[in-house]
Amino acid sequence: MPREEVELVLPGVLFGGDPRGFLDYLGLHGRPLGNNRWKVWPNNDKLFISHHLLADDTEFSNRFDHLNNMPISSPHLDDPETVARFAEMDRQLAERMSGESDIAAHFHSIQASVLKCSTHKELIEAVEQACAMLSTAAVGATNELLFAGLSAHLLIATDLLVHRVRLPAILFRFDQDTDAVNTIAGLGDEGGYFASSTKWFHGIISASHYFGPLLGCLAPGFWCIPAGRPPATILFNLGTGIAGYRHTPMEPMQLLPAEGRDEPVSKVELSPETCRVAITWWTNRLNQMFGYLCDPTTFSNKQGIYDPYEHQHWLLTFGQVFELTTAIQTLSRNYAAQRALMNTLLDSFADRIIDCDFDRLCRYDHAKDTADRVRSKMPDVVATLLMPLADRAVEALGGVRDGFFFREQRGDKNVVVRIPGSGQGHHREPPRAVAMLLKLYRNATHGFGGLRQPQNEKDVVAERLLAHHTGEMPDDLVFLPYLYLLDTLCHPDAVRRTILKRARDRD
Repeated sequence: MPREEVELVLPGVLFGGDPRGFLDYLGLHGRPLGNNRWKVWPNNDKLFISHHLLADDTEFSNRFDHLNNMPISSPHLDDPETVARFAEMDRQLAERMSGESDIAAHFHSIQASVLKCSTHKELIEAVEQACAMLSTAAVGATNELLFAGLSAHLLIATDLLVHRVRLPAILFRFDQDTDAVNTIAGLGDEGGYFASSTKWFHGIISASHYFGPLLGCLAPGFWCIPAGRPPATILFNLGTGIAGYRHTPMEPMQLLPAEGRDEPVSKVELSPETCRVAITWWTNRLNQMFGYLCDPTTFSNKQGIYDPYEHQHWLLTFGQVFELTTAIQTLSRNYAAQRALMNTLLDSFADRIIDCDFDRLCRYDHAKDTADRVRSKMPDVVATLLMPLADRAVEALGGVRDGFFFREQRGDKNVVVRIPGSGQGHHREPPRAVAMLLKLYRNATHGFGGLRQPQNEKDVVAERLLAHHTGEMPDDLVFLPYLYLLDTLCHPDAVRRTILKRARDRD
């Protein structure tokens, strides 16, 4: 199979006048074509996120020394204002922890202790102490351990990822600023030369950003404490699921009107191995994903020229998908917000990532087939953790049909819609009617409203579905995008083909 290459223009002043050195910095090979034009392709390095096991429930393989590999940058830790904020946080946490019933305060103190470290020695001590505290926590006055399956993991965004994702921003500067060289020279050591989408960049190099949907996969339950410190994060896997919410409001803002979930969720029984292997599996899948998202040959236009704008749009799309999926998992107190995010995410999958229309994503048979296909792409031990939330979403999708009350009351097999000027009913099988209904709610979310001029019979029938349904939706329906995120992770080659097709369709 011929090697894929893409052409890009590299200003000769880059990297101190060493464009080839710049390509090496990005993990790219290249050959010059003249006039600052290069043909480039990625090197063989595929490690964008590294994973190190620090400790597990056996305690025989503890390797806290891996933390020495974690970059430590603490430019603000000696700032008086920062010191004061940490002191106030410590005071508040100590007050909360004294009550013995606020487990979130103990978890937050672990995150704070990791953030405050200014040396590797302090960091190792903080992580060791956190593991010791968690591994010895007991149920009440008993000797039964709460987190007997505890493990700790270090995840680092490698230089390859940190450097490669900045390529679009670097080229933006020279494309949009014709006098970029002189402008940058005038800035001196201030930095910020290539600041396009810097806020997003900080999210991607924090590493934990792309683990959010994994950490929230027991929603509304909780199983893993992330302690982020860019470009790394430490995950404390509890080895079991615990309640992620209190049943009563804990803050004044939680007293405002907001409908939360009220359907019970069965507890998922986890083994110590399950969560450890799932973290490894997720890391490997992210490395596959970044393999095409950070490869400039993926974003070649029809002339074979690299398009940094197309590249950045795709990077932002994937960043939003992970962030919003995590947001859905954390918003169990606000079903309206979850529904809005669900619609936005399904649009992202339908319009860009999966290349499948919105209606089809909302069909029960399609969702069920997707779940079965995804399950076949992961070990059973991983599926034990990752698939229950996806399965709940699929079953919730099937449950939407129960809201078609005309059908239920009349004993009809299908949803029968009547439209003006037609003497006969228009039949829609329940799975199709559900997909059409969800699209109507999606349109309402985006402010589209009803169709001013329905174009055909299908439009007229769709509008009248609202009359047939109670509007009641199962709580777990909002996790449907999580299923399609798993599908995206499990099929990197298919997603890459979709991106290639869309990039090369651009003028």
